Amino acid sequence: MRDLYQGERIIAKAHPSRAKYIPYYILTVLLLASAILIYLFSEKELLALSLALASIIPVIYAEASRTRTTYVLTNFRVRLIRGSIRKTIDDVILSQVTGVKVVKGLAGSIFNYGDVLIDTGGRNVYEIVLKCVSNPEWWQTQITGLIYRMQPPPPPT
Repeated sequence: MRDLYQGERIIAKAHPSRAKYIPYYILTVLLLASAILIYLFSEKELLALSLALASIIPVIYAEASRTRTTYVLTNFRVRLIRGSIRKTIDDVILSQVTGVKVVKGLAGSIFNYGDVLIDTGGRNVYEIVLKCVSNPEWWQTQITGLIYRMQPPPPPT
């Protein structure tokens, strides 16, 4: 990230978890296995070759989709960057965050990924959602810890 403010430092940078794209990887394995079986037990070598070449398409799609989304946590803000040619960048300043929520489904609990919802309290929607991030509780702890450190100390009693 080239546009850091003075004194701002990157704490974490990540992409969505590969676990989100497991169906694409499974499809690739099934297509490749089908191509191998057709090649071994049939005389349709061209079909087997075509199927083998087509089997890489789901993986290419999954990896391209995954790497086009980046989550960045700094000591000042949370940034969501989407796209490669036409980029969309969403920032939430940590001092504006009113809540951080983690949502995990069954697969997320098994593979340790989930969504981190960052609320600014201004509307009835979450400002930024870090979708399918690995270890979402770590992100939640880091964000809330940074917010806590930004708060002024309580007045003496």
